[in-house]
Amino acid sequence: MRKMWLCLFVLLLAPASPSQADDSPEWTQCTGRPSAEITNDAMIAACTSVLDAAKEPLDRLATASFTRGLAYYRGGKRDQSAADYEAALRFNPKFAKVYLARGYEAVGDGKYAAAVREFDQAVKLDPKLVEAYYGRGLAYGADRQIDRSIKDHQKAIEVDPKYAPAHFGLGLEYRDKGQVDRAIASFNKAIELDPKYAQAFYNRGNAYGAKNQVDRAIEDYSAAIQIQPDYAKALFMRGLAYRDAGKTDQALADFDAAIRSDPKFDKAIEVRDETKRKIASTSPAPNGKEEETLFAFYLARSGNLACDFGVDDDEKAALEREVTARIAKAGISPERVKQLEMRADLTVAEQKAADAKFCASNGEFAGNAREMFDAVADRPKRSP
Repeated sequence: MRKMWLCLFVLLLAPASPSQADDSPEWTQCTGRPSAEITNDAMIAACTSVLDAAKEPLDRLATASFTRGLAYYRGGKRDQSAADYEAALRFNPKFAKVYLARGYEAVGDGKYAAAVREFDQAVKLDPKLVEAYYGRGLAYGADRQIDRSIKDHQKAIEVDPKYAPAHFGLGLEYRDKGQVDRAIASFNKAIELDPKYAQAFYNRGNAYGAKNQVDRAIEDYSAAIQIQPDYAKALFMRGLAYRDAGKTDQALADFDAAIRSDPKFDKAIEVRDETKRKIASTSPAPNGKEEETLFAFYLARSGNLACDFGVDDDEKAALEREVTARIAKAGISPERVKQLEMRADLTVAEQKAADAKFCASNGEFAGNAREMFDAVADRPKRSP
């Protein structure tokens, strides 16, 4: 959450110069917001045209330089961005948002003392610049100077009581001080001001979780996910809450969704796999012909996923149809089906980890797995 500054950074620093009736198309495009219609490169080109023409007043040339600097920053061109910020200050030495931008960049780089200096300058030039107090609060918070961070968030709220990010940031600091009820009150205010504030719902959910109010935590995680369906942390935390409430299926579904959203979410992968191992290791072994056959299909499917035996989409679909038909015919419960699936996944994972040749294309397991796929797809048996 500390790095939410990056998303805000692009939104907070809108060009300051008001539009005029006789604005050129280049000026309008230069000072617009990035969108499907106005790409980053198009903004840079438009701002360059404005600057090369040099027909605008100095304050507007400052805005064009600053806006191009933001565009360069979004494109990862830090040197060009820094040069444009300096040019903007030469055109207008009192352009507070330049210092604001550099402050947010410094927070993102982990240079918190440098960030504070930039925000100090922004506040000096514009004491009503709420984003500067908020940004300085972020810097102090990230540097574990919580009391100073609280003071700046409170100042931001004093300047603009309806500025939702400041209430949100204040909630984070109260949370870090262990003042959970005050944190919840701040998140409540942020949500009241911005009902689509996914991060506020997520963090309020964490606060409710800390109070062991699991149902309220799940409600807030769900609200965050509804606003932002790919919110990996909210999906993961809701999964933990479901798991702790004994709702394993919902938990695993959320862990899987979190990993799809962020394939490098190591903690989600670890917890999901541990949950599956626990279920698989405590569930009964396959019992009876139908369960044994179903388990064999799951072994083949899991083995193909783990080892890639070259099974095509038609064979995969045929296996799924066979599995579905057998489950229906045998009347195996969904809970038992899930146990068998997880037991198969665990068996494959353990054997793959223990045997370097487990996935060998000419090995016994590969041959058995391919034979299962061939059989359900009504194809002749293949040679290894």
